[in-house]
Amino acid sequence: MPAKTHRLYRKIRVPASVEDVFHFFCQVENLGRITPAWLHFHHLTPTPLSLSLGLQIDYVLKLSGFSVRWKTEITGWDPPHSFEDTQMR
Repeated sequence: MPAKTHRLYRKIRVPASVEDVFHFFCQVENLGRITPAWLHFHHLTPTPLSLSLGLQIDYVLKLSGFSVRWKTEITGWDPPHSFEDTQMR
């Protein structure tokens, strides 16, 4: 049976330029700044990274005391408007 695909879409208005917001999200280190502290999130891939199509990044967080690792790949790239990452593992 094929795996299910789930997509999450969200919109938010931010009082900053598109370029500034895009730059913020292109900094892998900032994902930890916007993730709840109780998840103990951090990236495993050494930084600094230059986001680009095909880049793969490894992360880890803790849920109920268990470490959860995953990998994402940048699968869409349209600076400074958008990028898309897909969970690979």
